[in-house]
Amino acid sequence: MTVPGGAPRWGLLFSRPQGDDRGTAATGFPPPLHNPQQSAQTQEAPSLATALGLIRATGNIPPEKKGKATVKTTVIGRVKQIKPMGEFVLAVVTPRGPEPMPKGLPPVPDSGSSSIAVFVVRNQWPRVEAALKADPKDALIAEGYLALDAKNQLTGLWALTCTTRNLQKTRYGVK
Repeated sequence: MTVPGGAPRWGLLFSRPQGDDRGTAATGFPPPLHNPQQSAQTQEAPSLATALGLIRATGNIPPEKKGKATVKTTVIGRVKQIKPMGEFVLAVVTPRGPEPMPKGLPPVPDSGSSSIAVFVVRNQWPRVEAALKADPKDALIAEGYLALDAKNQLTGLWALTCTTRNLQKTRYGVK
């Protein structure tokens, strides 16, 4: 069956099971993610100590039981120091606290004394540098791959792309 314009009416082609039939092998549908009976019981978010303990415990998992992942991240912040280093530019930023996190997550550890070294390829830097000089309140936006040095509280970001907030606003026509 179709609706005007030729699009299929999926609700008429497939019927969702109701009641106790939901999530059984016979229906082929997964069980519901939200159980209304459990919502009455509120659970507190784990403490920071518990979350850090869980992170440490992951170090004991054998490599063959860990999933492979690519960690790509975005750093947004005001640059405090800039040092040209030949083929790349080193920009240093200090992280601030995160935005409000979803309810139920443990608190994010304080990272106030750490620094992030952002490595930017030389050909991306001139327009970013000009934008940062034109507006001291503008913020660097760098996306790339992280490397951590927990002992010295240092983080390195190898930037794939680098821009600023004002350059993005200009590019996308935001006023």
